Amino acid sequence: MMEKQIEVPKKILNFLTGIYYEYNEDKDSRKKKIFDRAFNMAYKDMATHTVAYHKDRVEYKDYIEGDSKRAASNRENVKVAIKNYIKSSFIKEENYSLTELFSINSKFDFDEWHKKLCKKIVDIDCDVEGLEAKDKMKSTVKISKLLGHIDENITCKVFTYGQAQKLVNMMIKYIYIYYKCEGWNDLDYLVPYFHVPIDSYVLMAFLGKDKYKEKSWSKFVDYEKNYMSCQREIEKFVKDKKVYPNAFLWELTEWPFGINL
Repeated sequence: MMEKQIEVPKKILNFLTGIYYEYNEDKDSRKKKIFDRAFNMAYKDMATHTVAYHKDRVEYKDYIEGDSKRAASNRENVKVAIKNYIKSSFIKEENYSLTELFSINSKFDFDEWHKKLCKKIVDIDCDVEGLEAKDKMKSTVKISKLLGHIDENITCKVFTYGQAQKLVNMMIKYIYIYYKCEGWNDLDYLVPYFHVPIDSYVLMAFLGKDKYKEKSWSKFVDYEKNYMSCQREIEKFVKDKKVYPNAFLWELTEWPFGINL
């Protein structure tokens, strides 16, 4: 499939991506900005409407409640803790090379890496440091005391496998797009292995309007039975249509599939 190519000034791409270039900025610094931006965007995509603070707990009242700068800073610390928790699964911190991804040489390798990382996210119970109380005292709190699934009937430590796959897959999608905007082709060979970020639009696109509501991506609690079975169905759906070479490019190109939810 031939794609129309256009030239866009770098300053326009910087504005669109939100990753701004500084004078004499080196590639390692650029990679750090890309990783941070990809996480922030992916976390927002995953957490909106699926993640909630435990408002009935003392930790919420002490650190998160309200619209103050202190509470906003504490909420940012929560995101930073999650980002730092998964960082080593993506990068070598001294130069922000995507070390783990670049060691992958097959779909099997990618699937194993993906499963391991999603399990790590589901098992998360990292510390959130530097949380400031109203009396200015700072404390460290386990993230499971602060966050959980918005549906209290869902049993999980903090995140489900559905939320984990959305975070991981959207991070990969954003990093890939940002690398292409930089003119970097480092990830191109991995594209056939990448997974589709499963959300309501994807489910409706391949299941149809009548069936998609039977599956809620954020409530996938089993990696193999819920997530991977759905991912394989999507891959077969795309392959049978014979339009795109892989499911990742199908989602990247077609999302949100002309759907209004």
